[in-house]
Amino acid sequence: MITTSNEVLAVACQHACAIVFLDLETGDRIDTLSLDYEPHELAFDPTRRLIYATHTYHSGWYFGNAGRVPKISVIDADTHKLVDVIDISPFHGPHDVFCDPHNDLVFTTVEGSDGGAGGVLVLDAATHTISDHISVEAIGPHWFSANSDVSKIFVAAKESSFAAVVDVKNRTMTGRVELPGTEGIAVLPGDDRIVVAAPVMVPAYMPAPSEPYGLRVIDAATLEVTDVLASEVQPMAVHVTTGGALLVSETPMRHKPGADPYALPEFPDGHLRVYEPGTLELRGRVPIGPSVLTVRSSPDGKHAFASSLVSANVTVVDIDSLDVIHTIPVEKGAHGMTIIPAA
Repeated sequence: MITTSNEVLAVACQHACAIVFLDLETGDRIDTLSLDYEPHELAFDPTRRLIYATHTYHSGWYFGNAGRVPKISVIDADTHKLVDVIDISPFHGPHDVFCDPHNDLVFTTVEGSDGGAGGVLVLDAATHTISDHISVEAIGPHWFSANSDVSKIFVAAKESSFAAVVDVKNRTMTGRVELPGTEGIAVLPGDDRIVVAAPVMVPAYMPAPSEPYGLRVIDAATLEVTDVLASEVQPMAVHVTTGGALLVSETPMRHKPGADPYALPEFPDGHLRVYEPGTLELRGRVPIGPSVLTVRSSPDGKHAFASSLVSANVTVVDIDSLDVIHTIPVEKGAHGMTIIPAA
């Protein structure tokens, strides 16, 4: 392992069954950790300096996979060593993951269980045991976003016609927003609006969505859609910077005639959309490569990081100038990312 005094970007590379550690300032690779299962999304626990890596599928993707995995790996953020593997059985298919250090909890969405129900799992961060399961009555709960005090979680679902609202204190679903199947989701600063990417990306065997592509802007109090920010192509990852800018990845796709109908579509190069804080006016679009499923930003809000599942790299974008300043090679299937502050 090569040490660094700088912040580190950890990148889950699912097809390589690895996590790549990059120096956030220079882009240099510091280390690579091999895992037994494909990692999907990552979250950093600042209290214990641990990384949680969800393992969703043995291989494949949501609509065409070789079975869901009931595992979450726990990695030391400084030594880059695997320190624990949490078995979440009877639940399986953990996807998005979030650490709440104030309440010493870890949240993850799960796509299902032996009994069929998915939802949100609540884990005790100290013991790595399941504290609770919150049903969201949805098919394919996938990405989610919490408000600033983590009193509410908003859950997007691949195959349901709504996004769910979860009351964290009471551990119950308290509301729903009528939407087509959804992808990325984020709560905007002020906790008064939520942005959701829709409709869902579908394989060739399913009918094309009838709803137009775009970002649904939702009033967090009334749970009504107040605006739709149109997009010509599929919007996917949704992320908000510390400065309030909204970052959204475009993932244009096409189905190749005669290909396996369950396979991932082909992905031409996409763009990163940058929206102004508050007004959500489109500032511009930046090329970022094909199939970007995760977007993150630096703690100062100046740089965006976009991981490409297909081209196996991370594109670094200057958010103010809208310039690509770096393209960093990682490993196959670059997906989830998290930033580790310097120790």
